[in-house]
Amino acid sequence: MTDEERAERRRADVNWPQNRKNLGGRSGKQSLSPHDSVVLWLFIARTGMNMTRTAALFHIRRHVCCRRFVTMTHYLRDFCRMEFPLLSAAKLKASIPPRFNKFAQEQGIETFVVHILDGFEKQFQCPSDDEVRSAFWSSYKHLYTVKWLLDLLSAGAFYWLSDGCPGSITDPAQIETSGFLDLLEEGIDAMVDKGFLIGELLERRGSICWMPPKMRHGQSRATSEESDDTSTIARLRIFVEHAVLRIKEWGWFSCQAALKISQVHLHNDVARIIAMLCNLRSPLISQ
Repeated sequence: MTDEERAERRRADVNWPQNRKNLGGRSGKQSLSPHDSVVLWLFIARTGMNMTRTAALFHIRRHVCCRRFVTMTHYLRDFCRMEFPLLSAAKLKASIPPRFNKFAQEQGIETFVVHILDGFEKQFQCPSDDEVRSAFWSSYKHLYTVKWLLDLLSAGAFYWLSDGCPGSITDPAQIETSGFLDLLEEGIDAMVDKGFLIGELLERRGSICWMPPKMRHGQSRATSEESDDTSTIARLRIFVEHAVLRIKEWGWFSCQAALKISQVHLHNDVARIIAMLCNLRSPLISQ
């Protein structure tokens, strides 16, 4: 337990002395109902409040709060896997909305754009080991970070989220190690931002990678055709930016200055659960 957490625990004892009195001594309540456990998990994930203060609010001991949060994380992870399973190629193609079918017609080729890829980073506590610290350093953010690869369906639903990777990893390396290529079936295409240089990796799988054209070396400005292509792809995939914001607005990511090393076993599952729960909100795009 860190000094900050010890201080929070002392403040909880001072600010909520009625907790111990009402619960019959220092031991406190040792369990929660299943309904209360779900509420506790949602409360922590949504607000980002630490375990000590949450335990005081729920009138339970801190170790009970921690154990119940871990248990509910495992339960909700398995629940989301059942409720949001991976789909067959036929079902993925059937989910493509009309505007992406129109895009295929405009390109004059047969393309089934199903996957819209993006990523997001979150600051991570500075590791003590020199090699680990170097791996987590992000030259883009100039911070120690964890990077996730996010896959949304072109229909606007969260579909898949990778494990978090150290901040120094490149996009091609993350694509190769994350397991996304194993999900990609031949004939199912993807759309990415111009920073994702993964076209060759997807071509090997028999898929097309749609990406805004990059400026060539020595080119001062884009041609009119390149500008049109950039605008077209940007309009199609703009909703992925809103999707990332829906994840980041949860307190687990927004209220912590940096993700804790002590909770490294939870971050991936919590991120996946949050992403899948976002599917229950209003649609990201109108059909």
